[in-house]
Amino acid sequence: NNSTNRNHKQYKIDTETLLRTSLRTTSTSTTPTSAETWFESQSPTHQSAMEEGLSSLLYNGIVLAAQRSYDTVVKQAQVQQEEKKKKKKREEQQLKEKEKGVTMASGKKFTPPNN
Repeated sequence: NNSTNRNHKQYKIDTETLLRTSLRTTSTSTTPTSAETWFESQSPTHQSAMEEGLSSLLYNGIVLAAQRSYDTVVKQAQVQQEEKKKKKKREEQQLKEKEKGVTMASGKKFTPPNN
């Protein structure tokens, strides 16, 4: 039903930022905040539902952060592997050029002696 869909707002929550903020913020105060006071005024059913929702959001943020970290590690490993291949190829090319000898300005080839 299109009228029902228009009445529901889509909310996008930045769970990574929420997780970072909640992990950085630690309260040492024994005085309840307005949010804690409001939460305590809710029924046990509502409190449980909110706790489950918050746990779900935090879990989602942790999973997303882990996926991004994993992707970064994999990409870094791939780049390092490609760089090693390129370095090896350059070294092999330099060795081949060294074995062929060097053409001097006079046009004569200089081949170093084999040791």
